[in-house]
Amino acid sequence: AKLCAGDPADETTTLGPLVSLEALRRVEAHVNDAVRSGASVLFRGKAPPSAGYFHPAVVVGGDALRGSQSARLMTRAETFGPVAAVIPVHDDEEAIEAMNDTSYGLTASVYTSDGAAAESILGRLDVGTGYWNACNVPS
Repeated sequence: AKLCAGDPADETTTLGPLVSLEALRRVEAHVNDAVRSGASVLFRGKAPPSAGYFHPAVVVGGDALRGSQSARLMTRAETFGPVAAVIPVHDDEEAIEAMNDTSYGLTASVYTSDGAAAESILGRLDVGTGYWNACNVPS
């Protein structure tokens, strides 16, 4: 399904603004901190021209997001905005270590055509909900 950012009162809107200016500034600070730490912006969308606290969708990635020297805000705090961090890993063990290296862990997604591998990895993650080849399941 296509996401449509805009006025929450509009029935065609599926993605509304952030809750406040403070929330918008927090998202901006997390993205800026990741970039200062050496991460790359892999994608940056455009915020809609609507009124409200919209931040463009952003995907950041790179080795700077991995391990103890990682970008602290992006990987250690809750951004609560349209931002995704892509953390490169070399194998399943490194992926599991990276995915468990957080005090949060609400959800995790494993993408593979190997169901047994997905089940094995998901079983070793300290998360509330795990998904295989999905990031959520629509109701």
